[in-house]
Amino acid sequence: KGDRGKQGNGASMSYSNWHTRALARLAPDRADSVLLELLKVPKYEREAAATLVQLARIPEPQKSVNPFGRKRNYSEMWEARTKLQPTGFYEERRKRYAEAIRGELENVLEAGKQGGTVNDFRVKELAKILAILDGLGSKDLIFRALQVSGRFNGWQIVETLETLLFSGVMLPAEQTLALFNAIEEQVRPNRWNDNERHLLMKALCLLPFLDQPATGINRIQEVVSSLKIRGYELREVVNALGQCRCSEALPALCELAADEITAKAVGDEWINALATLDTAEARKVLLSLVDPEIKGVSFPVAFDRSETVAARLVELVRRDADIEQRLYQLCSLRIPEAKRSLLAKAMAWLGTPDAALSALN
Repeated sequence: KGDRGKQGNGASMSYSNWHTRALARLAPDRADSVLLELLKVPKYEREAAATLVQLARIPEPQKSVNPFGRKRNYSEMWEARTKLQPTGFYEERRKRYAEAIRGELENVLEAGKQGGTVNDFRVKELAKILAILDGLGSKDLIFRALQVSGRFNGWQIVETLETLLFSGVMLPAEQTLALFNAIEEQVRPNRWNDNERHLLMKALCLLPFLDQPATGINRIQEVVSSLKIRGYELREVVNALGQCRCSEALPALCELAADEITAKAVGDEWINALATLDTAEARKVLLSLVDPEIKGVSFPVAFDRSETVAARLVELVRRDADIEQRLYQLCSLRIPEAKRSLLAKAMAWLGTPDAALSALN
């Protein structure tokens, strides 16, 4: 009933998540009728909504989980942009549950307009769950909810925006940058806290995918410069820049690698980002690592793992016969030792007798 005695009053411990999950396990075919009623009870609202998402999902075969986490597969995002609705759900349930959660979120926001107190944590949790079920259809309402002012809710905002992004939503630049600025304001005074810095990196990874990607990429450069972010922390950001399919990402990538500490720390990610970006200029920069006649980068790049460079060059050769011919020509020229070593490795990885003989020259 939600009654709370003196002992429980003010305590943060709650069993509502156990109650809703038990209900879903005991009666999965009938639990939703109770859960939809529980959406109207503040104590159960968040857990009821999350459990409805579970009931709406089509079960998938269990996959092995990497204990160290996994990188975001941005191809899922690009694929989602070609679809009109989420996949992996029972469609009738998804629509019905999304409508109920949307209605509850609208009621809470409307109460705030009428002068009532709006709990920003409550609003953003509902928005985050609605983004899973109906990101495309409810994006305007979700952004309204995210704009409710609050403190220390950066993780809720980032997780919701990431869910929208991977649901196929093109993030609007003006609204998203306003939310990013609020996150940056939260992080700046606490930037030596690992959790806060990780939050900032996750937020930066969203910016190359705005509906105005150049604006988002410029903001990344500003923040990295002003906060003097260097090294391994930028690996995820470099990966996002490589995946954004925007030509403005290349100058940002080159600027990051111009710092020696950062270049060594993100070496593999930087090379892979260049190869993934795959613009004409990005291919030139990649080839410049073995070709001294191409002014691809204006700084010496030294990577610890030359195998990654060789592998990406070989992939490039298999797509472009002109580049293959150029590598053969380079084998007969005198070039700096670092480039010669990379070239020899790439030729060996081509795996043909002609390439092996050229590498011996």
